[in-house]
Amino acid sequence: MFVAFSHHLDVQDIIEREVDDRELQVIIIDATVKRVPTRLIASHGPVKANWMQKQLHYDGILRNLERIVREDESMAQQIKEEPTLRLGVWAADHNTVCDRVHDEIQGTVGGKQKGEHAKVVDTIRKIEQIMRIADAYRTIHGVEARDYTHGKRRIDRIGTTASICPAAGPWLAEIRHIPTHSLEIVQQKKGGTMEVHVSSRNHAEIQ
Repeated sequence: MFVAFSHHLDVQDIIEREVDDRELQVIIIDATVKRVPTRLIASHGPVKANWMQKQLHYDGILRNLERIVREDESMAQQIKEEPTLRLGVWAADHNTVCDRVHDEIQGTVGGKQKGEHAKVVDTIRKIEQIMRIADAYRTIHGVEARDYTHGKRRIDRIGTTASICPAAGPWLAEIRHIPTHSLEIVQQKKGGTMEVHVSSRNHAEIQ
């Protein structure tokens, strides 16, 4: 996984926070974006996984986020200041729907959330609450909007602090998917040489 910042964007003080499990598909980054402290999380839910595996994924994100919050509070106490209040962005490929009624279309079966699925969604909501974020798509387009990446169910979500959506200020101008092979990335190889890498995966872009 990686997070790429546009060179046109005013981003400073980038710090990748430690995650206690190298196999956990999550990156947690603190940065100053447009002179505003921001926390960005990018995560990828397990593919074709059972509910126990999905739950372990979100338990891991929650555990690390709670630890980071405690570390921030401890550091603030040491310097006798309030913890830095950060805007939040969580870009996630959940590989599962969060709402079986509103996120399933084109013939897929909706229904009440229950059992193991409800527990996973509850953990996702706890992470959103800690970050004080809401579904950016719903915030911008309304709760009845239907336009899903995969054409039949919505498993990719970007959550943001509500204040950076257009209704409150022109921070979040666009959210879109970048199709396969349409994003080129310059990477530095061992020895210092540079090469252009064309990804075989889709991407999400936040402007």
